[in-house]
Amino acid sequence: MARIIAKTGVGNHVKQLSEELVNQGHKVWVIASTNEMAIGQTGGVLFEQVELRSKKPITIIKTLKRIHQIIVDNQIEIVHCHHRMAGLYMKWYNLHWSIPYIWTLHLAPIPCDPIHRMMTSYGKRAIAISYEVGEFLKDDLKIPQKDIRYVLNGVDEKTLLPVTKEEKKQLRKQMGIPVDKTVVALHSRIDPVKNHEAVVEAVGMLTPDDREKLIVLCSGEKSGAYYEMLQKRICELSISDCFHFCGWVKAETIIGASDALMLPSLKEGFGLNCIEAMFMRVPVFRTKTCGYRDMQDYCVGMEDVAAQTVLKHLRGILSGEFLDEDRINFAEAFVRKKCTVKAMTEHTVAVYEDVLREIV
Repeated sequence: MARIIAKTGVGNHVKQLSEELVNQGHKVWVIASTNEMAIGQTGGVLFEQVELRSKKPITIIKTLKRIHQIIVDNQIEIVHCHHRMAGLYMKWYNLHWSIPYIWTLHLAPIPCDPIHRMMTSYGKRAIAISYEVGEFLKDDLKIPQKDIRYVLNGVDEKTLLPVTKEEKKQLRKQMGIPVDKTVVALHSRIDPVKNHEAVVEAVGMLTPDDREKLIVLCSGEKSGAYYEMLQKRICELSISDCFHFCGWVKAETIIGASDALMLPSLKEGFGLNCIEAMFMRVPVFRTKTCGYRDMQDYCVGMEDVAAQTVLKHLRGILSGEFLDEDRINFAEAFVRKKCTVKAMTEHTVAVYEDVLREIV
C-alpha cells in the first residue's frame, strides 16, 4: 500500500519489490491512489486504484471498506505500507478489523514533531532502507529499536551492465549530446530536494575552458516551477551548452552515457541511482545524506550541499583526480552482493515471516 505510485525512487521500489515477490512464488496486490509506474501491466502483480489522499471522513470510510474487501476477497496475510498515510490508514483499519502491517521509511528526515509522531503508525515492524534512516526511526520518531529492521534498497541489475567506449558513444549520439565531452549524470526527478540548483551555480563558476569540456545530463520530467527556475538561471549564466535535459529515461541509458553520477541532494533515503551507477561501473559522487553510511567506502562523499563543494568535485571529475578504479571495483562487488532486488526481497520476506510467526 502506497499513498501514490509516482515516477520516483519509492514508486520504482514498490514495483520491483512486488514483481520479485511474484517471481519468488507470492501473490501481490498493490493499492495506491495513482499508478505512474504502470504496476500491474507486467510482472504478474495486481493493481487496485484506491483513494488514499482524501481528508474527508466519508471518503476515508469508503476507502477503508474497499481495502477490507480486497483483503478478504484475496486472503491477504500482511500489508506493507510505503508512505506515512498508508500506515495511518492501516491503524484506522485495525480499529475495526485486524491484519498485521509493517511500514518502510524511504526518506529522512521527515516531519517528526509530536503531532507527526502521533500520525506515524508502523504496525509490527518499521523497515529502514539505510543506516541513517534507522537512526532517524529510533532517535526522532521514537520507534523502539526492537521493532526496527534494516533492508538495503535493491535494483534489478539485469540491464545495468557496464558499457564499452563504443557503446557509450552510441548512447550519446542517440541522446543528441557530444561524444567527446565529460558527462556527469543527475539522474533523479527535478525537485528542490535534489539540489540541481547547486550544480547550475557550480557550472557557472567553472572556467570557460572547463565548461567547454563538460555536459551535465539531467533526467526527470521537464515541467514545474523548479524546472523553469533552473532554465532561467542557466540562461542568465550563459551555460545552456553545458546542460542537456533528456526527460524521463531508463537508468541504463543515462548512466551508460555518462562518465560519473552526481547526487547532490539535500536529503535522501538511500540513493537508488547510486547503486545503479555502481552496477554499471560509473563512479558516484554524493552528499552525506541518508544512505551514505552504507556506501561510504564505494563512493566519493561530498562534504556539504553548497555550490562551492559541487564545484570542487566537478573539477576533480574533469581532471580525473577523483576517478579511482579500485573504488569502482569495490563498489561493483558491494552492490552485486548486497543491493540486488532478489536480496532486498528475500530480506523483506524474512520480516514478513517474523511478523506472521509472532501472531500465530
